[in-house]
Amino acid sequence: MSKSLFLEHLKKNETQKALAFFLEFSQEDQVSVLSYYAQLINSKKQISINPKMIAFLRRDLREGKTYQEFESAWLPDAPTKKIDDQKIVDYYKLPVQVINAQSVQNPKELISIGLVDASQEEIIKEAQKNADADAARRKQTAEVTEKGSVGLYKVMGSYILGK
Repeated sequence: MSKSLFLEHLKKNETQKALAFFLEFSQEDQVSVLSYYAQLINSKKQISINPKMIAFLRRDLREGKTYQEFESAWLPDAPTKKIDDQKIVDYYKLPVQVINAQSVQNPKELISIGLVDASQEEIIKEAQKNADADAARRKQTAEVTEKGSVGLYKVMGSYILGK
């Protein structure tokens, strides 16, 4: 029973509650769980999301500004860990992956694609919880980028077109 509750809380990112159940495990079960997650990390598997919504932002760097300055201004002030080249930031309480990209033809042009495994209603609720912090992030990014276009899209189809 405690194993299923541990996984249930872990999936919901309720780490304190998950920890309480984890500590009830036998030492052998604790080692087994830790071994599993160590193998997952070492296998270089990325966290995957099955997005229901996609946010798309396009913006231009201001004259003399760099991608690194944008990233510093944009990245939430939250606990962060790095696995390989991917930063994992404990910010939203919904499954969200953001991909920032810089145009190879025009290095001033940036796009951000947010993949969100939540409904539009859940996104709105989460945005309300983070409104002040997100406003500060928008202010910081406005210092390094010019306002661009923003869109929120509902996923209508998802395809794997390669191996």
